[in-house]
Amino acid sequence: QELAQVNESLQGEVTQRMQAQERQKAITLGLRTVMEIADELIACPDTDTLFKMAVERAREKLGLERCAIFVEDGGYMRGTYGTDRSGHTTDEHGQRFPKNESWSKYSQFLQPQEPKWFVVEEPHLEWNGQETVQVGSGWIAVTPMQSAQHSIGVFVNDTAISKQAIDTIKQEMAAVFCSLLGNITERKRAEEALAKGVPVDNDAYLAMEAALRKSNLRLEAVRRYGKSPRSPYSEQ
Repeated sequence: QELAQVNESLQGEVTQRMQAQERQKAITLGLRTVMEIADELIACPDTDTLFKMAVERAREKLGLERCAIFVEDGGYMRGTYGTDRSGHTTDEHGQRFPKNESWSKYSQFLQPQEPKWFVVEEPHLEWNGQETVQVGSGWIAVTPMQSAQHSIGVFVNDTAISKQAIDTIKQEMAAVFCSLLGNITERKRAEEALAKGVPVDNDAYLAMEAALRKSNLRLEAVRRYGKSPRSPYSEQ
């Protein structure tokens, strides 16, 4: 009986080690994929193209089933691009709604020690071009998008099509993805403002420069982590 207990314990340790190795492989691959996507996003000519590509690459390369991006617009949240129940990209610029208590929480500026994503149980919605319609209900992963300076919006994703359980590794990769996306968005907005000749005062210019430097540092950090045999997201 004692030998059986030892064997069972050893089998448990082997299983845990194999699971940890598989998790590490998935995280390393995910970080490299995020970096590949970031390189594509940086090359986008404007923020509209950026948001569309971000939604599509998140599905195609990160394996997220349905996702959408909402950006802050004063006291409102405004849609950009999303995904319908068939997995196709939808133009959701017609969506604009007040930023209520829930959405204020979703888009709040996160401190470094705070979780970068969280899960809510809510109706699954789809934009049909004129209004939102419910297509089911279940978990929705919410990831705030922010730059070094301020909140930009929210990235949401669910599995309303397959009804699969949440994959925490994919959500961790989505969080890294959104961290870079927020900084790239701020860069694109600054470039667009300068291209249009919008006046930028000295303080705003210095803040923009600082944000771009921090964005570059984050991109370089992800490059290093993606190439490293170990990841900061791996289990100890």
